[in-house]
Amino acid sequence: MASISSLGVGAGLDLGSLLNQLQSAERSRLAPIATQQNSYNAKLTGYGKLSSALESFQTAAKALGDPSLYQSKSAASESTAFSAALGENAQEGSYSVKVNRLATAQSLATTGQASRTDTIGTGDAGKLTITVGDKTTEVVLGSDNSSLEGIRDAINGSDAGVTASIINDGSGTPHRLVLSSETTGESSQITTSFAYDSLLATDTTMANMLNYDSADKSGNLIETVAAQNAEVVINGLTVTSNTNTVEEAIQGVTLSLTETNETAETLSVSQDKDTIKGAFEELVSSYNALQKVIDTQTKFDAENGRNGALFGESSVRNMQVQIRGAFNTSTEGTGFNYMAQIGVSLNSDGELEIDSDKLDKAIASDSAGVAELMAGADGESGVAGIMTSTMDRILGDDGLIDSVKDNINNRLDSLSKRYDQVSASIDATVSRYRKQFNDLDVMMSSINSTSNYLSQQFSAMNAQSGQ
Repeated sequence: MASISSLGVGAGLDLGSLLNQLQSAERSRLAPIATQQNSYNAKLTGYGKLSSALESFQTAAKALGDPSLYQSKSAASESTAFSAALGENAQEGSYSVKVNRLATAQSLATTGQASRTDTIGTGDAGKLTITVGDKTTEVVLGSDNSSLEGIRDAINGSDAGVTASIINDGSGTPHRLVLSSETTGESSQITTSFAYDSLLATDTTMANMLNYDSADKSGNLIETVAAQNAEVVINGLTVTSNTNTVEEAIQGVTLSLTETNETAETLSVSQDKDTIKGAFEELVSSYNALQKVIDTQTKFDAENGRNGALFGESSVRNMQVQIRGAFNTSTEGTGFNYMAQIGVSLNSDGELEIDSDKLDKAIASDSAGVAELMAGADGESGVAGIMTSTMDRILGDDGLIDSVKDNINNRLDSLSKRYDQVSASIDATVSRYRKQFNDLDVMMSSINSTSNYLSQQFSAMNAQSGQ
């Protein structure tokens, strides 16, 4: 059967518009499915935000369950002569610290030369031997590097433990080669000697200029800075160090010396109460942030008629019950048994809050009891350990969040398949309507054509009969 290029032309009817209306009516069958898909996708987003807030809370709980938190120490001193860094073994106490001298690195300078680039002596080849502490290095010198600049570059490229530089002292022969030890202390003194490769060499300028023995301070180099050990007096006891970093003179403490001081200054090592309290404040902050996420995602907005993405989700209520239950857990510690006893509790609005004075007093008077309450005697059975276990059941593999997300994704897969099925059914129905309308259009076109032909014939017959 012939087809019509523009639907409705043959029949004289607006079949195209009618087909569009039927197609729109059919596609409305997809709207409920799309609505469900949007709802489940919103739930996935909501659970994603909830997971992020739960992870922050879990991190805060783990920190309070770490026994080392309650053993942390802090160092306090107003001195500018030294600073202190604490290790795990630092012991509480007060220490008198006086820095008598700082460690210095030895520097040696040559006699002045008129030029930086002119060859020294005849430039005969030889080896410069440099000894720094237990390290000895040979530097090859020859005609191509026998100027001050050449010697400098050769030494700096040798990894000899010294740094070479050229200083201009402003005199008539101003250029001096300066060798500085790369490490401080008396054990890093520099000894140098130069020997020619040829036994026939007669010029001794290079050898005379570069020979120096730090043991007896002999030779032609000039010591401009002496090697010196640091010296610090701690509680009346003198301690020396090759460097300005003094480790373990006080157990678990590293002193960094920066200048000398005329009188001894106090270094106090004490329990780091601020860090402990800060960990509790982080727990409170993360818990309240979690509750805000839950409130936002589960709220019922009667005024606007819109609900949160997780409104009515029993899984969320279950999580809240489990977490709040962990806060109210009683432990068998010898000091404290409930978090409320140290000033951390839930208020009437469901928010976690801190009685700062109460917490400060608990940490100051019985930090061991606070540690036992939160971490447990075994590092696991305290309130923080119970919280962490609770969060593991919620966030862990195959936990509550995973289970809920799996169910949502399964439902979305099912809806996607249903959407595709309905969409295919709609396309088939619209295709059937289009064929039927086209057939109707063709048939009506044929009828109209026949009618026009007969009308023309009747008109012609009437015209002949009237003659």
